[in-house]
Order: sequence, then structure tokens, then C-alpha cells
Amino acid sequence: MKTAIEFKETQFSYILLSILALFIVIIALSGYQSKGGWAIILLLVAILVAVFYKLTTVIDDYGIAASFGIGFLSRRMNFQEMDVFTIQLVDIPWYYGIGIRYTSAGIVYNTKHNKAIRILSKDRKKVFLVGTDHYEEIKSILLQKNN
Repeated sequence: MKTAIEFKETQFSYILLSILALFIVIIALSGYQSKGGWAIILLLVAILVAVFYKLTTVIDDYGIAASFGIGFLSRRMNFQEMDVFTIQLVDIPWYYGIGIRYTSAGIVYNTKHNKAIRILSKDRKKVFLVGTDHYEEIKSILLQKNN
């Protein structure tokens, strides 16, 4: 059964894509490809790009979800377990990095440094923390869907 999507935000990881492109250029110019390791390195870079090239945040009929790339790495918090009174905007400092990181605020999914939305579960055991440029819109939809 297909669910209705209330909100969808896709953030591309331009920082990661730029670093990987630079890495490929350096390898190509270094002559390493003649030593036979080029195919393995190219495969590893392709896997990293497929897994981390974008972050998609979706609010549907069941809750909020965030997934990287082609969807191997994802998080979800359903409305039944969500404590909407804990929704808050969190600053993500540059030194936390990008990707999936363990921080003092919880495990963060992000593609850039800046802001993230943080939601706790009712039992306070689960934290949903994901980078976003649309905090107010997400918060408004979550509050509306939880009433």
C-alpha cells in the first residue's frame, strides 16, 4: 500500500562528491592506475557515491524518515513513538563532519554543516536527528499530523 507523502526534501552531498572527484583526479594524475589498483579504487569510490550522494527526508502517513543515497542507510520515527514537544533545531558545527556521525545530541545524518531537526521518542530511548534547511516546515507538519 502506497502512503501519501506530506513533505520531501533532498539534499545533495556536494562536499563529498567534490572530494571524491578530486581524489579520482589525483589518483589518475599520480599514475597509480598503471599498478592495477585503479579498478578497485574506482569501485570503492562508486560505492561511496551510491551510498552517500544525497540525503532524502520524507514525512508520510506513518512518520518521518531519512535515507542516504539509494536507501541502504536510513532512519525512521513513527508518529506513535514521537514526542512532538521535544522537536528542536540543533546547530551542527563543522567539526562534526558530514555523513553519519555519533554526537552528543545523538546520531546525526547530514550532508552539510548547519542546522538539524532533533526529535526524541516518548520513552527518550530513540533520537531522530537529521540535517535540514526546512526546520519550520517540518515542525509544522509533524505537529499537525500528531494532533
